[in-house]
Amino acid sequence: YTVVVSAVAVLLGVGLVNTTAGTLQTSGLITGGTTLALSGTTGTTTLATGQGFTVGTSQLVVQQNSGNVGIGTTTPSSLLHLSKQTAADTDLRFESQGYNWIMGIDNSDAGKFKISSSTVLGTSDRLTIDGNGNVGIGTTGPLAKLHVAGGSINLDASQNLQWAGNGNNSIMFDTY
Repeated sequence: YTVVVSAVAVLLGVGLVNTTAGTLQTSGLITGGTTLALSGTTGTTTLATGQGFTVGTSQLVVQQNSGNVGIGTTTPSSLLHLSKQTAADTDLRFESQGYNWIMGIDNSDAGKFKISSSTVLGTSDRLTIDGNGNVGIGTTGPLAKLHVAGGSINLDASQNLQWAGNGNNSIMFDTY
C-alpha cells in the first residue's frame, strides 16, 4: 500500500496523516506485507515513550529507556548484548580494506574468549582467555595466569619486571 500525502489529510483507521507536519500518527498496529520502508527521510526516527524497536522476534532490539541494544536477545542487559542460543560462536568481527579481526566466545574450544586475526575464531588466534582466567598469547591452551608461546617478552630500556610477595618468589624456566 502506498500513502501519498497531498493537501488533504487521509484517515487510515489506525491513525491520521498530518499533512501540515508531514507525519503519520498511529494509535494502533500497522501491518501488511513484510517490509515497512521509510524513504526520503532525514534526521531521527523517534519511537513513543516507553517503546522499543524490534526486528523479527529477537534479531535486533533497541530498548528506548535504557538505550541497550540486543542482537539475538529480546532482553539486552548491557549497552551491547550479543547472544546466540546455537552451538555457533558468539563473536564480533572487524573488517577494513582486507584486514580482518574477530573476537568472541569459541564454543568449539570450551567457551574460551579469543581474539583472532582472521574471519573465524579458532584460526590465527592471537589471544585466549580460558575459564580459569589464564591468558594465552600465541597459545590457545594457557597453562598459567600469563602464558606466552612462540615469542619473547620484550621490555624496552629502563623497564623492569617486578613482583611482590613474601620473599619466596622465583623465576622458573621450564619447558611444556
